[in-house]
Amino acid sequence: MSWLPITTLLLASLLATAVATPVLADNTPLAPYRADYEVHRNGKAIGSSHTELIRQGETWTWRSQTAGERGMAWMVGLKVEQSMDFQWQDDLPRPMRSTYEQQATLGNRSVEVAYDWSAQRYHLKDRKGDHTHALETGATDRYGSGVSVAAMLARGETDFTLKVAHADGLRDWRFRVTGEETLESPGGPVRTLRVERVRDDDDRSTVTWVDPARNYVVVRMLQVEDGDRTESRLRGYTAR
Repeated sequence: MSWLPITTLLLASLLATAVATPVLADNTPLAPYRADYEVHRNGKAIGSSHTELIRQGETWTWRSQTAGERGMAWMVGLKVEQSMDFQWQDDLPRPMRSTYEQQATLGNRSVEVAYDWSAQRYHLKDRKGDHTHALETGATDRYGSGVSVAAMLARGETDFTLKVAHADGLRDWRFRVTGEETLESPGGPVRTLRVERVRDDDDRSTVTWVDPARNYVVVRMLQVEDGDRTESRLRGYTAR
């Protein structure tokens, strides 16, 4: 059983469109924040997570931490940490490097990705070895893909495809806005956009509800895989 779906979309990047060095703009499409979540699996609380978007001059960092605190997730000592450094290019994030670390008694997992835009290549290192592939316009980091999704939504896109870096090369991830819904949150009702990950596999589905008024932050995320439902709900948000 993979625990990756818990944070893949909250987790979760980064779109790039040119090789030129990006120029930092004060009106970047997203602003620094921290968001805290409670995580449930099949209706039962299993832990918590938080994501942060941090600005450090021209370099931004997105990072996420998830911890198992109840049930099987607590018993196996589940802990997942992700981070991605990037710079803005034409109102879209361009990845520089990313890391993924999963710790559990069932097995650990580590992934590192480095992006070389001058050479138009990326290098991914995981438990199976080293993998190097060509970059293309629109290439995106897998683990911080939520930043790219938010940036695309901020541009007004409602049906779009991201090219996502994997160990075997770039893969297409398609997203589509399917409507608006009002959800309850600790701060009161929130009017959200419903965003679906479009898949060919009927056994898997991913839906997120994001708040356009707050950086398109995820208010709720629901992923169904092999009959298991993993859900994250926003319980706190702080602008920074």
